[in-house]
Amino acid sequence: MKAFAQRINEQKRGFKTTRNWTAWEKSHFYGLCGEAVLSIKTGLPMNMDLDVQGDRGYDFLIGACKVDVKASTYLRSPDLKVDPDNNGNPWPDVYCLVALDVKGKRGRIVGWCTAYRLRQSALKDYGNGPQLHIEGTEMKQ
Repeated sequence: MKAFAQRINEQKRGFKTTRNWTAWEKSHFYGLCGEAVLSIKTGLPMNMDLDVQGDRGYDFLIGACKVDVKASTYLRSPDLKVDPDNNGNPWPDVYCLVALDVKGKRGRIVGWCTAYRLRQSALKDYGNGPQLHIEGTEMKQ
């Protein structure tokens, strides 16, 4: 998984989606870990294709529902955070938040919300500019 994340890092160097990350090399790895947690917990297959255009704004397709996984390393109190323009990507139907304990090599599905719900949320600045956000405790289980 680390090797695949490194390939993504090299491919996306300088893309808008990496502009806010001081340690953006880790962000793709964490994202892949979040996707792996959802895959393991649900049995849905992970997409391991390396696409120069990215993942089309979603990570899993469940029927016609496009699901984008967001990972947080705040295991106990994660928030879903997304740029107000979704980094120029098409909006998925649903966001799924996964909390990671990287050192413990474990994760949990926090919950989900619709992109519509997220787009109605208030902006909050976590130190990298304003983000749409929903606290993990407010997400559907």
